[in-house]
Amino acid sequence: MFSLLLAIASVAAFINPLRAQDASKELLGFTKKFQAIYNKNDAKALKQMYTDDAVRVGTDGVTLTGSDNIVAGFEKSFAGSKLMIEIKQEKVETAADGTATATGTYHVTGKNNAGEAVDIKGAYNNSVIKVNGHWKIAKSVLSAM
Repeated sequence: MFSLLLAIASVAAFINPLRAQDASKELLGFTKKFQAIYNKNDAKALKQMYTDDAVRVGTDGVTLTGSDNIVAGFEKSFAGSKLMIEIKQEKVETAADGTATATGTYHVTGKNNAGEAVDIKGAYNNSVIKVNGHWKIAKSVLSAM
């Protein structure tokens, strides 16, 4: 009996780090996709990267709830602006339930819709889940740096 428990523990100890590595790699791809879509100013494509009931908390504390409201926020910031983002994923932590938390930094540059220069650096903390085999952001919290 002890041998069986030891074998199960050994397998679990091997599988969990592999799952974490897979999630980290998958979320790095997700982050690059988000960056590319953002840089095309494609708010509608960004909607597909959020759950329907997602929550996004901006650096100013404004909370947007639901993918439709989050997209409306992106559309407003994209209108008449030329913004580019660079995102660096730094850490991914997986949970036993299959969710993950991805953290990193971002840097937005360009011109806003008033023609003013934009140079914003911040950090993000995204809670993500898989929906039909695809990662989606359930909650995103941004903080200024």
